[in-house]
Amino acid sequence: MLKLNEWPKNKKIVAIDFDGTITIADYRIWHNNVYTNDIHIENTTVTNWVRNHRNDMYLILWTCRIGKALDDAIDFCNSINIHFDAINDNIVCFESSNKIMADIYIDDKSVSINNLNEVIL
Repeated sequence: MLKLNEWPKNKKIVAIDFDGTITIADYRIWHNNVYTNDIHIENTTVTNWVRNHRNDMYLILWTCRIGKALDDAIDFCNSINIHFDAINDNIVCFESSNKIMADIYIDDKSVSINNLNEVIL
């Protein structure tokens, strides 16, 4: 995976979620912390944007998936020609934080700062 020594000036770093973002939903069915039915349906609005802008960004897969579930997600992304510079890891070397640092975060569960007044708690 790619590791830079300083924040890039030539491209944006984009962190993108898998379930509900690269795919249209998370269809897994959970029973006793084991999942089945890991169906991946491509969210073409997102994936076409990624493929169209791939040369203009560093791309991080930013997901809660681990183990086999993560491997399945990576395999799916590879099969639809989405490839990452990092997976659940920073592209820039940071010793002080394990937080994924990016210029842009794409996630189906996110809220824009501009939309905070619309959030009902």
